[in-house]
Amino acid sequence: MPEEIVIVDAARTPLSPADQPSPLTSLSEIDLLNEIINGITERSGIDQGCIDEIHTAGIRADGYLESSRFWGFDILHSAGSSLGALFTAVNGVQADPRGVALVAGVNHSRKRGNPQLVPARNGSRIEDSRTNAELLVTLYGLTRTQIDNYARQSIERAHECARWGDYKREIVPITSPHSLAYGGTMTTDILCSVPRVTEIELMKRSWGNEELAIPENEPVVLGDYAHTAVGAGAALVTSLRRANELGLTPRARIRQFTEVYRRPRQKFCNLPSIVTRSLLSACGFPVTSMDHVEIPDTFAASALAWQSEFAINPDLLNPRGGAIALGDLAHAAGLRSLATMLGALEDTGGISGLIIGSEADDTCHGLLIEKY
Repeated sequence: MPEEIVIVDAARTPLSPADQPSPLTSLSEIDLLNEIINGITERSGIDQGCIDEIHTAGIRADGYLESSRFWGFDILHSAGSSLGALFTAVNGVQADPRGVALVAGVNHSRKRGNPQLVPARNGSRIEDSRTNAELLVTLYGLTRTQIDNYARQSIERAHECARWGDYKREIVPITSPHSLAYGGTMTTDILCSVPRVTEIELMKRSWGNEELAIPENEPVVLGDYAHTAVGAGAALVTSLRRANELGLTPRARIRQFTEVYRRPRQKFCNLPSIVTRSLLSACGFPVTSMDHVEIPDTFAASALAWQSEFAINPDLLNPRGGAIALGDLAHAAGLRSLATMLGALEDTGGISGLIIGSEADDTCHGLLIEKY
């Protein structure tokens, strides 16, 4: 019988826009990584010596991170996305059920010129996302009103969750020399208040002309998109048997984990839809059985296109706000979604949750979990 793989815990730091000064932007990438790793191990109650591997996303371990900074660990893996790192960790635990893996991802605005740090989303990546968003707008017949309404709702949901303290369960507080304005410790997010839009969209709105002539090669209706955020996320995974041996209480079990690649030289591919169908087909679950769905919404069009294709209650799609409100964590976006979803399922009494992540250029992951 296959081993049951469980998520012992998932957490994240507070988030802040990369273009605004905050205690987070004053920390280095390594500081953020240390903060989230120390935070999740402390709150989960695991003995640090029981962790066998650390999988990172956003920072290359080879030749840069000193193992002494991570309690003497010398087994460090690196991936381009946090869900990719989690996928590798889960496969490792399946191969060795006595293993305990910690997955951590970081996104930061400053790379300090260190060649060992994985670059943030570069121009070509952003351009690919813009192109995909424009194609989705055309393919699904999305309107500017739909896009604006989605972005506005995302921000309203996030601010409501912040007011009621819904994010507290998922956040590991951050302390830095520059956090005095936050009482010495930063415990809450700096949320977006107004949807960010492309320059061409600003022109169209200010002139009140949707039929404005668009310069060649410019997107027509991209609408609202996510700002880049600074922050980190982490998760602890192991087998149920090993968790019981260590006296740990899992928060969720992994029911299905799928990885899909875009074919070489394939200019457009709606990977979130493809991986969703692949995952649901493999596990035999209808999408309507999900209590919570996290879909990447770097551009509002991406989430709206997915919603158009799958019949799901809109209130269950990114119900606590997505990247448009919280910010796009790039390499660590999947771990942020996981931490948010676990807290929401526990607060609402939901059972099943679906995460679709396309953090890497040519790869998309689908993760189906069940809350304990």
